[in-house]
Amino acid sequence: MYPAQFEYHKAGTVKEAVDLLAKYKDDAKLLAGGHSLLPAMKLRLAQPKHLIDLGKVSGLAGIKEEGGTLVIGAMTTHYAIESSALLKSKCPLLPEVAGHIANATALPPQADWESQALARLRSLVTIRRIEGAPQSEPEAAVRAAEVALGRGDLGDAVAQLDRLAGANAEAAGPWLRMARQRLAVEAALTHLQELLVIGLGHAPEAPGGAPAEAPAKPEKLP
Repeated sequence: MYPAQFEYHKAGTVKEAVDLLAKYKDDAKLLAGGHSLLPAMKLRLAQPKHLIDLGKVSGLAGIKEEGGTLVIGAMTTHYAIESSALLKSKCPLLPEVAGHIANATALPPQADWESQALARLRSLVTIRRIEGAPQSEPEAAVRAAEVALGRGDLGDAVAQLDRLAGANAEAAGPWLRMARQRLAVEAALTHLQELLVIGLGHAPEAPGGAPAEAPAKPEKLP
């Protein structure tokens, strides 16, 4: 598929680019690499009437340090970030993440700096709670649930995890559903046994085999 018809403008300065944006307003899009915009235009997901190319505008690319602050120009390429000796010495995470950002043949969300940086940080950092430090509410709830499971009290474990909210509650949801199903089955079996005792005059003999295990402990919450 081909993009819809548009008018192409090649800005030579920042002022010229700003003037073109002011003139065409919402009908204009800036072209600064085009790895996301051009595929969207070919699929006609984006249909700008005017395309303003920033490729020849000087002063928008480069990596430097000013007053203890790293400055990366808006037109700096991923390769320049990946190969920058300055960034490797001052902020090595950026060059490493740049190497994992999608190339021109890939589409977002792989070309997402935030998600790539967070993923890399998760792989590098292990967070441990210092012994004796106060627990957060989710940590306390999970710990109380583990203690309850240790003594065989599934109902109390469910009650403890019911205190969770937000993302923590969502993470514990699958385990809680399974645990509640187990509790419902146990309650039904207990009621059935009571009915049999009334009908037979004594408790029925238990079938052979080991009792079913309680659901496994919930996975670590975020």
